[in-house]
Amino acid sequence: MNEQLQLTDEILGAWLDGELPAAQREAVRLALEADPGAQARVERLRTLDARLRQAFALPQTQKPDPLAALLLAAPDEAAVPGGGQRRPRRHRAGLRWALAASLALAVLGGLLSLRLKSPAESLQLALEQLPSGQQRDDAGVRTRPILSFRADDGRWCRMFEQSGKSGTLEGLACRQDGRWQILAQARGAADALDFRAAGGDGGLDAEMNRLGQAPTLEAAAERSLIAQGWPVK
Repeated sequence: MNEQLQLTDEILGAWLDGELPAAQREAVRLALEADPGAQARVERLRTLDARLRQAFALPQTQKPDPLAALLLAAPDEAAVPGGGQRRPRRHRAGLRWALAASLALAVLGGLLSLRLKSPAESLQLALEQLPSGQQRDDAGVRTRPILSFRADDGRWCRMFEQSGKSGTLEGLACRQDGRWQILAQARGAADALDFRAAGGDGGLDAEMNRLGQAPTLEAAAERSLIAQGWPVK
C-alpha cells in the first residue's frame, strides 16, 4: 500500500464512482480499512449522491439541467485524441460539493431559524436495534445508523444521521453503561445550515480518528452484536 496516499474527497469520490485504476482502487480500499474518518466521508458522499438525485428528480418529459446530468450520470470515460487509451472522467467529487453548496444557498434563508430537535429515546432505540442503513421514523424524525466500529477503549460506537423538516444532523455515539452517549454532532454535509466538505480538521472525522483505527464492522458481525445486546468482551 502506498503510505503517501491522501484520501481526499476527490479520490474518495472517484473510488466510489469506480473511476480509479485497479491498483489505485485497491490502495484506497486498504487505506479505508485503517481510517474510520475516511469511511465516514465515503458514507457522506453516498448520502449526498442520494440527496442530489432526489433533488434533481424530474418528470420524464422534462429535460434535465446539464450540470445535474453531468453530476448524476453514471461514470464514463473521456476519449483521448488519436484513438489512444480512454481515461476516466475526473472531478465529479468536486462537482458534488459545488452543486450541494448551490442547493444550500438556494434554501438558506428558509432554514436559518429552524432547529432539529431529536427525540432522545428514538435515537437510543435506533442505535441499539437497527443495522446500518435501516431507518426508524418517529414523529417525523428519521434516524438511520450509518456505520459501526469498536473504539480502542473497547466501546462500541456508531455514526448516525437524523433528519426532519428542519434539517439533517450527523452524529457519533458510543455505548457505555447500557446507553448510547453522543460524542459529536454536526449539521449534515448537504444541509444549508452548515455546508462544508467533509474531512476537515475538526468535527466527526477527528472524533472518529481519536477513538482509534478499527475498521467498520461488516454487516454480519453488526447483526450478531445487535442480537446479543452489544456485549463488551
